[in-house]
Amino acid sequence: MTRNRARYGVAGASLLVATIVVLANLGAPTAPPTVTASVAPSPAVGTLKADTLEDLPAALRPYPYSSPTPAAVRTEIDGTYMSILTLEDLGGATNALPFPCRRCLPYARDPGVVTLIFFQGAFFVDHQMSGFHGVGNYEVDGNRLTLFNDPNCSRLRGTYTWHREGASLTLKALDDSCAYQGERAKDLTSDVWTKIPICRREVQHLWPGILGCEG
Repeated sequence: MTRNRARYGVAGASLLVATIVVLANLGAPTAPPTVTASVAPSPAVGTLKADTLEDLPAALRPYPYSSPTPAAVRTEIDGTYMSILTLEDLGGATNALPFPCRRCLPYARDPGVVTLIFFQGAFFVDHQMSGFHGVGNYEVDGNRLTLFNDPNCSRLRGTYTWHREGASLTLKALDDSCAYQGERAKDLTSDVWTKIPICRREVQHLWPGILGCEG
């Protein structure tokens, strides 16, 4: 009996020593390393600015389907104009919301912000909701406005009268069948345009950019 107790005592002492050695080798427990997500900085979004028509990239300038093109000089109508349409203005969501299509009608009216820029003989139309862009040349003769070199109706010329009172611009179509039964005329004449101070107040998503910095 005494011999067995001695044997168990030696075994117990050996186990205790082994445990102490293992714990010494392991050291104090450490917390797992903290994983920090790497977030790439967002690139700064610059707004295109142009003081002259030549400052615009060639891809944004009107293509000269017909010539001569207007001289790149400022005219009386020059400026950036805006119109904001609601669903109610256009007959409700069923009629007015844009929908995905492979070839949508150009100048189809949709709700949201629409901008119209006249700049040194070039005009630019942007429907922010649908993403439609229109571009072409224009000429002013008194209160007569002529639009041409629009890729949606490259061989047609549209004629309008224009009147500006304060910040309000009103266009009236005299003869414009561009495009598909006069969609451009409906888009440009159905509402009064308001001239906006692009150099004093930033306009988000303004296309193609700040053209001719004036109030």
